[in-house]
Amino acid sequence: GLTTTNDMNRIFVLFVVFQIKAISWASRIDIALLEQSEKTNSSLLFPSSVPTVHPSSIVSSHHPTLPALLPPLITPNETEHISSVTVRILNSKSKTSAPIYYTLDGSLPTRESMKCSSGDPVVVDSIGLTVVTAYSSMDGYADSPFSIKHYSIIDRCLKPVFFPNGGTFAGHVEVVLSSPTALSTICYSLTVLSQPSTMHLSDTDDVK
Repeated sequence: GLTTTNDMNRIFVLFVVFQIKAISWASRIDIALLEQSEKTNSSLLFPSSVPTVHPSSIVSSHHPTLPALLPPLITPNETEHISSVTVRILNSKSKTSAPIYYTLDGSLPTRESMKCSSGDPVVVDSIGLTVVTAYSSMDGYADSPFSIKHYSIIDRCLKPVFFPNGGTFAGHVEVVLSSPTALSTICYSLTVLSQPSTMHLSDTDDVK
């Protein structure tokens, strides 16, 4: 009976020791897992190396720089013209094929505006001030700056009317001049022509 009691006591002690070691091992495992988790979170929040991206590489890949077109040349010079003027809009010599877009009312043109090729005639015949605005636009190039010129168009007076309208008169004649153009001034001059002389010619004389 004593032997059996000692064996039971020995088994109980071993069981208690095993429980203590099991708890110690579990604690070590928990601590190791906690340390590993903290390292992982720290590496996510504070990475040891961050890739460097140069700003120029972003600009060059997403926003490439396009060659710019030069502003078109508008001719003739800004002067006063009677009745109308023929305007020509010319591209720079490097890109003569670029389409030209223009307006005649002073507004800025777009690709929806009137269009012409370099050197095409554009007739301006509206009485008053006309503002010609033009620019060049072509795929693969940056739009050119705007070119602007002002043209003043004045109307031509109608020719005056004579009454009577010519003829041969004895003594003198009173001539009335009138202009169909309202508020116009008539300028005139008088030229007295010499009377034709009387010549006597024979049948054999030559007239040169």
